[in-house]
Amino acid sequence: MKARTISRLLTVAAVLALMALAMMLWSLFDPRPIVLVAFMSVGQGLGTLSLLLYGSVLLFDLWTARALPTDEAQAEAELEAKGASASEGASASEGVGAGENKEVSK
Repeated sequence: MKARTISRLLTVAAVLALMALAMMLWSLFDPRPIVLVAFMSVGQGLGTLSLLLYGSVLLFDLWTARALPTDEAQAEAELEAKGASASEGASASEGVGAGENKEVSK
């Protein structure tokens, strides 16, 4: 996405959130049942849409900044972890074997 598109999505998310807040507040000041149900429902829908837009922009930004792990990065991390545990296991078994040989040679 381009910077202009991201800016536009954030602006739409902010406007939707303000509209949702205004509708929910209106239903508090005008407590007729139809107004309460209609404005709370529409306000919740607009607020949810606003949150989804903001979350998608946030995830896109994290993905482009390489802050979220990719499949390749996870695979490399797993290989490094297995390599470190294998080398630790080998050095531990070498230490045991060397100790046994010393005792036998005495």
